Amino acid sequence: MTHHYETFGIEFDDTNLMGPNAIKLAEEVCRHLDLQPGMKVLDLACGTALSSLFLAKQYGVTVFATDLWISPTENYQRVVEAGLEDLVYPIYSEAHSLPYADEFFDAIVCFDAYQYFGSDERYLNDYLIKLLKPNGQIGLAIPGFSHEMSDEEIRQCGENCSGPDDLLGFHTSQWWQELWGRIRAVKDVETFELACSDDAWEDWIGSLNPIGQEDTDFFRNTDALITIGLIARRS
Repeated sequence: MTHHYETFGIEFDDTNLMGPNAIKLAEEVCRHLDLQPGMKVLDLACGTALSSLFLAKQYGVTVFATDLWISPTENYQRVVEAGLEDLVYPIYSEAHSLPYADEFFDAIVCFDAYQYFGSDERYLNDYLIKLLKPNGQIGLAIPGFSHEMSDEEIRQCGENCSGPDDLLGFHTSQWWQELWGRIRAVKDVETFELACSDDAWEDWIGSLNPIGQEDTDFFRNTDALITIGLIARRS
């Protein structure tokens, strides 16, 4: 038996969750962006494309739902079921080999995945920013901590986490602000704590996904856990 959800008009179940509810993260981050119908948006590491469906339905943008772990065919089935096949295009790609032309996108978004590959500033400079039009928008939701953790604190948190090595990419809002502040290719960088973070995590650990169940103790016992919103524009 699975739990069924509806978030901002998108219906899904436990099998579609791969972490904190990406639709809730997307909704809050995108309030800080200026998305208009007809814009081309890269949804990077989109997982099961829930955020892509939300973007298309809410804003009328054309979304390239790009992921390495979920097959485009599987995501396309969800797109068709949602009646959004004219707006959402599932693509199979790894984050360092994205198959897009330079300056192709009006906006790039990523929800609960950027920490896996983007904590080195070279990723933004060498692989991502070139795909965005000048003055194009970036919106991210990144799990992190309210204060920088020592190696010992991270080790202790990792004992209750389904992916302890993933915590190495968890940082503070200030850490991300300083990292992006050094990158000349972006401007108007702003970071903030997402108010929906706890609700998004509750959906994950309350699901029947066994990995979500493994993260229950981590979520319940880690007071410093937050989700960071980051927005910027290409210079």
